[in-house]
Formats: sequence, structure tokens, C-alpha cells
Amino acid sequence: MSPVAISGVDKQGVYVNGVQVKQALDPANETVNKGVYDPTTLSAVDGDLAVGNIEQGVTIFGKLGTVVPMDVSDANAAVGDVKDPKTFYSVAAPRKTGTMPTVAITNANDNYPAGYHAGNVGGLDAIDLDLASANIKSGVIIFGKAGAATVQDISTADAAVTDVKDPKTFFSVTGARKTGTMPTVAITAANDDYPAGYHAGNVGGLDAIDADLAPGNIKDGVTIFGKLGTYAQTITHDVQDSDVDSAATTLSRQLDYEVTSYIAAGADGVFLTLTINCAQATVLEAAYFVNACGDGAGDNNLKLQMYIDGVAQGESANLTASGVFHLFYDTGYGSVASGNRIVYLNCHSYEASDASRAFISGGLFAAACRLV
Repeated sequence: MSPVAISGVDKQGVYVNGVQVKQALDPANETVNKGVYDPTTLSAVDGDLAVGNIEQGVTIFGKLGTVVPMDVSDANAAVGDVKDPKTFYSVAAPRKTGTMPTVAITNANDNYPAGYHAGNVGGLDAIDLDLASANIKSGVIIFGKAGAATVQDISTADAAVTDVKDPKTFFSVTGARKTGTMPTVAITAANDDYPAGYHAGNVGGLDAIDADLAPGNIKDGVTIFGKLGTYAQTITHDVQDSDVDSAATTLSRQLDYEVTSYIAAGADGVFLTLTINCAQATVLEAAYFVNACGDGAGDNNLKLQMYIDGVAQGESANLTASGVFHLFYDTGYGSVASGNRIVYLNCHSYEASDASRAFISGGLFAAACRLV
């Protein structure tokens, strides 16, 4: 029997204008309409009908579930807590998608934004290369980077360019590198100027600059820059013209003195000088009485000498530890002396190696001028 054409749709929805209509299952809902269906399976209609989507122990249309149930009642993650666009289940069980943004730190500023940070292998110094020890104050640690010893707080440094030797450089106050202007100066033997500036100094000391800075050039008993003087003290006395007149037959001058000298080996020590000014023709006679001794040894090898007008007139025997010595000079009754006559007493050391010898003198000096 052939199908009967029927106009319109019957109550079962089987025919439309006499043509039979087939039905189809819809995975969007569970409604199954009456009618004719092509052969198929429910899992082919809805792919979610699978054992992996069904709780263990539950069978849906022949599919025995394998999913072990999980209690999510205490899960409290919100979408803002999960990285975008990852999905999760929490509390009410519907699958949710995270909204947490992916953010990053940049070297433009020190902002530290909230969100997911991917991080890196190099660390913060890979983001900002200036995060280095050489850029951090000494004694400070920033994110594990200890400040270098060369990075110092210079806020209290007060050196000026004139305080630093030219051309050395330094940092002070403002931080800009500066160059010193302090001049290099030196002491010279020409004068006693002591200029301001940098003095390089020397190993030899001041006597290497001026060789005259020596004990033999410094007054006995005086110390100049560490050099103890050994130059014998000189006693000078002048016989004045007024001391000689037509009525006088002799003139005498007596001097009491005490001098300590240190005579170097082979050297002289002039310790007494007398200038006699004769206004008229005279005969000059001089005598010396001296107590002298050395450093206690009996062989000091020191001798007392007398000079008149720079000419040696004679010398004593070796001076022993103590004793009295008399030097006498007579120009002779026929000799005439007028004008200035310089008489001085000298001590000479005949020692070959001893550095110095003590000489202590004291007593009487007598000079006589006899009128012709």
C-alpha cells in the first residue's frame, strides 16, 4: 500500500504535506520527539556521553562511569585568583575561567603590579642592568646585591681642589670628579722660606738639602732640627784706644770664661778671640792660662794653639785629663805693633778616627801692651 498524502501536519508531526518527516536527537536538550529516526547512538549525538564524564559506579545509557567524585565544597578560588584564560571548578562546580592578568616589572620605575608574573632566569638585574654592586652604596644590600666598597657617601667630604695634590683626582660634596691644584714645592738652601704645598721630602733630611746644617756649624749646646751644635763659643774683647795713653807703661785685660766644645777628629775649635787696637807704637805680649781636659781619657791628643793676626805662634803639649797650660808670646822689645792685632786661642784635635772630643776650658786670659 502506497503512503497516503495528507495535507498539513498531523498531531504526531510525522507528515508534512503528505511527506513523511524524520526526527533527530538534539544534544542541547533531552527531548525525544515521536517519529521516525535514522539509526545512531546517543554517544554519537552527544560526545560528552562518555565514561570519563560519568561518576564512577553510575551507568548512563550503557556507559559505566569511571570518574572518581571530588568534593569541591571547600574550594574558594574566584576567577580573579586564577590566571587568564585557565579554567577551574570551585564551590558551585560549574567550570570557571580565570581572569588574573599577566603582568611584569619594568626598569622604568619601581611599580610592582598585582597579577601573574612569569619571572625569569636572570633575576631582577636582568630586567634593570643598573641593579649592580657598582651602583649601590657601600654597606647597603638591594635585592641581594651588596654595595661596592668604592661607592661611598661623600656628603660630608669637604676637600677643595687646593687641598689635593696636583694633578690627582678626587670626589667631594657634589660628586663630580675634581682635580687637585695643590702645587709641589720644596725647601731650598738659598733661604729659610717654607712654602705652602706638597713637599716630597727626602731620605737624607734637611741636611741633604743644605749641607751646612751640621753640628760643626751650630753653636755648641744648641740643637737645630735635631743637630746638636759643637761649634765652640767665641769670646771677643777689644782693648780700646782709651786704654793706652802716654802715661801708661803696661796694659792688662783679664777674662774669666768657661766654654764646652766638641772637636771632631782632625778639626779645630776656636774658642776665644781678642782684638787689640793699639793707637800708638807698642810691643805686644800675650799669655794664656787654661784649664782643659778631654773626655776622661789620658790620650785625648788635643793641643792648645795661639794665633796672632792669623799666624800660628805656638802650641801646648797634649792636653791630659786635667791641667794648667801657659802659652806666652813676646814680639820682642824691638818689634813695633800698631793698629788692630787679632789674637785667638784654638784647640786642635790630632785624633785620626774619634768623631769628637769634649773640651772644657776656663781660667784667665791676660793680654799686655807695653809702650815703646
